[in-house]
Amino acid sequence: MAPSDPKPARGRRKAVLELRVPFFRPMWRRVATVIVIALWTGVEIAMGNPYWALLAGGIGVYSAYVFFFAFDLPEPAGTSEVPEAPAAKDPEAGP
Repeated sequence: MAPSDPKPARGRRKAVLELRVPFFRPMWRRVATVIVIALWTGVEIAMGNPYWALLAGGIGVYSAYVFFFAFDLPEPAGTSEVPEAPAAKDPEAGP
């Protein structure tokens, strides 16, 4: 890093396995990712690699938890709509 390059802000590092990104907003991508990881775990077991299978299986379980139980992606900036309050009824107007 050159001396003139700005340093990254502290606390702004990206997580290694951060899955709460806009790419995974569609459900089919989350399901496909978990299926592919599960299939890869099966390949590792079939090839006799229990340690790699354990690693892939752990990532698969973590991915399934994040995607299906804890997936809370904030709305993009500027697209959040505030719902309109319903108009108050005039009690004298009748039904």
